[in-house]
Amino acid sequence: MADTTVKKIICSSCGAEFEDTLPKCPYCGSLNYKGAEAEYLGKLESMRQDMQQLEQVPEKELK
Repeated sequence: MADTTVKKIICSSCGAEFEDTLPKCPYCGSLNYKGAEAEYLGKLESMRQDMQQLEQVPEKELK
């Protein structure tokens, strides 16, 4: 069974508490490396899927 508890972190810049999945502190905008990395990897996966779909387009439609 998956752990669905939300993990919180304390911002090292402003001391606010927020979810560790966020790429930035919602209060001061400081970078949260763990959240930023997860967001970046998600965007890369989305781009990879888009590229796979482009490979399926017939060549004559690309011209």
